[in-house]
Amino acid sequence: MTDSSEHHDSVEPERQIGLTAWHKIVLAVVLAPFAGVLLPSLTLLLLGMLPTLAAAVAERARDRHLAVTVGLINFCGCVPLLMELWSLGQSFSVIGTVVRDTYGWLIAYSAAGLGWLIYLMMPPFVGAYYKVVTEAHLKVLQRTQRKLVEIWGEEIAETPNPAQKKDTGR
Repeated sequence: MTDSSEHHDSVEPERQIGLTAWHKIVLAVVLAPFAGVLLPSLTLLLLGMLPTLAAAVAERARDRHLAVTVGLINFCGCVPLLMELWSLGQSFSVIGTVVRDTYGWLIAYSAAGLGWLIYLMMPPFVGAYYKVVTEAHLKVLQRTQRKLVEIWGEEIAETPNPAQKKDTGR
């Protein structure tokens, strides 16, 4: 019987997660026709999603929670602008009308502001929640400790002194 550690070197290393150059080329070839057809919509989205770009540039953390939070809500705020563009006919001749719609931009950029607000307000809410949960758990542990003291006596609750070593008889 052979040891499994002997075959460790022959095991293929795990594949890297991410896009290889080949995947990027295929993705570009597949998405290029869509970009050509949807160019007015993409132009409008680029303008509407500027707060998301600012959040992505401003964020230094690797997990990108700020960019994701602002981006998702900002995209929802851009939907009315996109709907207006699509209802008027998606073309560059109509995009000027949509760009001049101040209420659409107010909605899109206010949604991005809401994303920033959610991002900034969540840590205190989560902290308060965990404080309440931890205090409740602590009360349960203290109640259990009191029951153990009733059963086993006060000696069980005493903290041992590490400086005071018992003679083990060795």
